[in-house]
Amino acid sequence: MKTAKSTFALLALLLAFSASQAFGQSCQTLLNDLVAHASTPLAGGENYVTFRMVGNREASDWAQYAEGELHYRPGFHYQFYLFGPFFSGEGTQFFSDRTWTEKSCPGDPPSFGSNHPFSPYATDKLKISFDIRPLSANNGKLTYTLASWGNASETVTPTCQGNYLFATLSDQTLVFTFKKASIVYPR
Repeated sequence: MKTAKSTFALLALLLAFSASQAFGQSCQTLLNDLVAHASTPLAGGENYVTFRMVGNREASDWAQYAEGELHYRPGFHYQFYLFGPFFSGEGTQFFSDRTWTEKSCPGDPPSFGSNHPFSPYATDKLKISFDIRPLSANNGKLTYTLASWGNASETVTPTCQGNYLFATLSDQTLVFTFKKASIVYPR
């Protein structure tokens, strides 16, 4: 019996340690792969990355969802200044506390119809950027900017598990997924 308890305790400890390690991985491999795709030239077009983000704020009764695109821009010199490469983009952000009622008929009162969270008519703009300058102390950090709210921003070091990127801001946790995409511009 004592051996079974000791084995169970050891197993629980190993599982807890494994779970803490799962979310503590660097995002450098994922970020390098996405930047390699987005920075590869495409004749007559551009490679880019789409993102989806979900988030929740501690002790609140709403959640958020965002989708957008990230683009790579190489570094450049301007007069005496060197501007490093960047990987950033914008998205549209939806909130579950901004509901939307779809009316069945145009003359229906406001209480009639189907209620939906995440109103497409009450969205915000969001900017996402990653520091990809090789010699920067901030390399790999994520900057989350609320473009619709006076450009309030926060920069954090994300963690990854597989192709999921996790970012914990001061009052919320965000989960990102990414998809490589390409576009060929019409002539």
